[in-house]
Amino acid sequence: MLNFSDSSEDQFPILKKFFIPPKRKGILKFCTYIDICIQNNQLMFQWLPQPSLQRNLELYTKNDKEFSNLCHQLNNGEKIVDFLLKKALNELQPIANWEPRNRTELACKHLASLCEERCYWAVKDLCKDDKVNLFEDYLLIARSLVHDSEKFRKILLNYDPEKGSNLETYVSHAIKKHVKSLEEKNRFSRWRLLCKKSDRELKEALEAFGIVEPQISQFIFARQYFKQVYQGNRNPAIRGQKWLAPDGEDFEQTAQCYNAEKLLSMAPYEVSANSIQVTANHIKKWMNDCIKALVNFRNRTSLPLSIDGQQSERLEAQLISEDNSADPREVQWQQLLDIEEITDNQENLSNRVDSVLSEELQTMRPDYQKSLLLYYGYGLKQQQIADRLGIHQSNISRYLKEAKIQLMDALARISQPQQWLQQCVEQLLQKGYRASLHPDLIQAASVSAIRKLTSEEREILQLKQRMDENKISSHLGIYLDEVERRLTKIRDELQNKLLFEIDIWKKDYVDIWLSKHYQSLVRSDSETENELEKE
Repeated sequence: MLNFSDSSEDQFPILKKFFIPPKRKGILKFCTYIDICIQNNQLMFQWLPQPSLQRNLELYTKNDKEFSNLCHQLNNGEKIVDFLLKKALNELQPIANWEPRNRTELACKHLASLCEERCYWAVKDLCKDDKVNLFEDYLLIARSLVHDSEKFRKILLNYDPEKGSNLETYVSHAIKKHVKSLEEKNRFSRWRLLCKKSDRELKEALEAFGIVEPQISQFIFARQYFKQVYQGNRNPAIRGQKWLAPDGEDFEQTAQCYNAEKLLSMAPYEVSANSIQVTANHIKKWMNDCIKALVNFRNRTSLPLSIDGQQSERLEAQLISEDNSADPREVQWQQLLDIEEITDNQENLSNRVDSVLSEELQTMRPDYQKSLLLYYGYGLKQQQIADRLGIHQSNISRYLKEAKIQLMDALARISQPQQWLQQCVEQLLQKGYRASLHPDLIQAASVSAIRKLTSEEREILQLKQRMDENKISSHLGIYLDEVERRLTKIRDELQNKLLFEIDIWKKDYVDIWLSKHYQSLVRSDSETENELEKE
């Protein structure tokens, strides 16, 4: 059994910017990575394990005598590197029955993990004097290079140990050369990042950062005019200049464009519904928030946090992980359930939901329960389950579908959305997003529902938030009866569309609940077996 622990009490200590990272010992060098986060506006680092790489090293230790001997030798780093290089680059080497099919890919990841420290030190050497503020950008570029499978493989292919340098030194030189080449192209600027990302990427980053509608649409709408103003005033792309920080005039001009354009029919409803006059300070804060979200998002998505991306590996990682963070889809439905607490504060609704769904599972047919266990607990595909149970795959699909419908019906009986949704729609018609019973959730559902209305219906909806029916009738030049008819139609459509959105969240919540429920059972069984083996 390999020892993945460190002698220190804190296995993966927190590192501060420019503080020397603690040396990883032994086999830890090949299965850990630097996790980056921002705390109190300061960049923080810590070493974290990669479960898939730990499991792979255990596999080779158990089945490969050469590798097992290497792991128990002192000063074995270079020999393990040579072993992994052969696995990473020699694709013609026969694969043993016990070896993973993605052997070469995993070997490259082990070597990339080894080079994590070199990323830190190479960037530290580059970030001196006036470049200190570029540390985070440089580090992201360095680590992206190392964890880009194609680019890193080219580096490994060009490495020649006969020339005297070890792999880490060679990779360090490659990192510096890569970063400098990008620096010459003026790639490092927060304002360049803000201008170059697409609306889709910005939206994803804002959502991950905790921003919700209507703010997301307002930020994206503002960024559209900020880009025009900023690049028009400075034009860095054409002049080859650096992307300098904007001044007050840039923000003022953007605010003027925003206030003028939001009144047009093409403006998103989330923007036009807000009657507040946006100022230069609003724009400045919004753009800085966008930058923070983009920086945070790219640090979290472009590096080894997604290394365990394969379905089977993701399941195993969940089974051994102590991370109990909630899935966003689960949080969304839980927020809907929390609305009931207005009239039912005495009962723990979360426990009530868990209890009701668990009881519903017990009433299901045995073949439903067995299919759910194999699908959600062990991560088998429908065809694999069908082969194991000796039935057709279409039966498994039907079992899973009907079981989830049964659980969704049980969940609907608890939340009873029809009873409070009408009130939410009325508040939406009268006062817009900000008056919802549960703003974050209803805002998101409302945005999706309103986008499906016709342009005429959206226009009346906007007017309804500023004037009564008589004024709308006068403004549009139509009879009062027609105004009331259209408003009634809008109410019905909004309520139906909101119910549709809620049904989607309900389905997602059940899906997540089943995963957690059955994986917990599998984990519990595994722990029991381990205890029995020890006895």
